This record gives sequence, structure tokens and C-alpha cells, in this order.
Amino acid sequence: MRKTLFLTLLLSASVLLSCSKKEEALRTDYIKVWLTNPDKPVEDLQIPFDGTDDGCFHVQSNVDFETRFMDPPDGSGGWFHITSVENVEPGHLKVSYTADSMLGGNSLDRRTCKYSVSNGSLFLGKFLSIRQGYTQVYSNNFEDKGGDVTLQAGLPPYSTPYLSALNVTFYDYVSLNAWAESSILVDNINITMDVTVEGGAVVDNINRASYRINVPLGTGPSASNMKWFLLSNKGQRLSDKTRLTFSVVNPSGVTVHFTNLKLYKVSEAEIENLADDEEFNYDDDDWI
Repeated sequence: MRKTLFLTLLLSASVLLSCSKKEEALRTDYIKVWLTNPDKPVEDLQIPFDGTDDGCFHVQSNVDFETRFMDPPDGSGGWFHITSVENVEPGHLKVSYTADSMLGGNSLDRRTCKYSVSNGSLFLGKFLSIRQGYTQVYSNNFEDKGGDVTLQAGLPPYSTPYLSALNVTFYDYVSLNAWAESSILVDNINITMDVTVEGGAVVDNINRASYRINVPLGTGPSASNMKWFLLSNKGQRLSDKTRLTFSVVNPSGVTVHFTNLKLYKVSEAEIENLADDEEFNYDDDDWI
């Protein structure tokens, strides 16, 4: 009797599971979000560091849906602004937005918010994750050197220790603050700092192991002298034997300082977004 009851229950469960799978397989209702191509739906929206004044994305569905902008619990989503929602046709919305630059904050630390599209009665929904910046994995403000590294022509360069935080990623952004002080007239002098990468390269039109940064005059770190560049290892993960060397070839009397050296991880899921970041493509003479 117990065996028969058990077999009956097992058979009923199998039938219900089979029906559930068939219903899931036959489900034709959908919600999708896309940027420029309706055949390429997206789940993430990466905003450039300097923001945008004319961004948009599309929401499309064959069922009724509701939309909602979701600010993080701490209210930090105020940098992203939905400016209009246009009904292109039934079931198709065009959502226009602007986004603030994050460069005034002297940081590339990630900030996020979400856009929700859902039909509660059908248990159907989609979240668009909206983000700007990346996850910080290393920081050094050189307290052991008085708060910054000092470079002058004729003095030894400065090399970081090996950066073990890099050994699990394909790409990493590097940011720092760099400024110069001068005891000579520099009206016609381009003050620079060279960065040499051991165990990787700086990404631009050609991957190069040495990169040059323009350095403005100043008295300390500020949003106006934050610099950043992208590291890679030619399609391979960056090594824990990667390090950076900083040097200068400026005239005597010019001193370059830098501090707030930070590394930001670009995850594998975010790599495809790099091509949309205007900081990813450099002209040969477009030093930062």
C-alpha cells in the first residue's frame, strides 16, 4: 500500500514537473532592454567617466509592463537622470537620460543604480544595472613618503612593488593625481611624466610598455590633475609580477609630484563595454 502510494505521488510530481517545463519552453511573453540593436538585448549600462548629455536605451515587450528607477538605499543615484520616456509604438519605450561626470570627485570608484521593468501578474521582469566607474582593488597615498612621490630629472625613478592585485584580471584602470612645481619659467615647456609597465602594457591604438602623461602646474592633488589610463596584457590576465615605474625628463628646476595611486578592476563581463568608453581609444599624440 505504501509502495503504491509512493509510486503514485512520484508519478504525479513527474507529470507536474514535465508540464511546468513545457509551459516554460512554450512561453512567448518577453521583456527586453536594448541600446541600438533590438536583436542585442543588454542587462548592463556602462556610463563613461565624463558622463553624457544625450544617452538613451529602449524597453520592448509584448505584454503590459511597469517601469521604475531604483535609487540605491543610500540615495547615491542622484548622478543619473531620466529626462524623458517616449512611447515609440505599443510595447516600445525610448528612455532618454543624462549622467553626471564623476571626474569632479577625484575618483573612479564605482557608483550604481537600476531601472526596473516588470509585469507582476505574469512574474516577468528585467533589471537594467546602470553603473559608472569600476571596483577599486588597490590604493596607495604614500604616507611613508610624506603623502606623495617626488620626481626630478637626474634623480632615480620610482617603481611600485609588484602589484599582486592585478593577477586575476584582464584589464585594470590606473588613476593618480600628478602636479608639477617649477622654479623656472615654463610657458613654452611641456611638463611630463613617463610611466613604464613591467608585465603589461598601456592600452591605446598600440599597446605600449611606456606611456607619457602631461602634468599641470599645481600645489597638491585635486580633481583637475587626476590622470588615468588602462592596463592590459595582450589578451592574457595581468601578472602578479606587474609593476609601474615613474620617471621624468623635464628641465632642471621642475619637480613632479604624484599620489593617490589606485587600481580598478575591469571584470570579464565589463570588457565588452570598454570599446564604448572614450578613454579606451587614444590618438598617438593625445597624451592625458
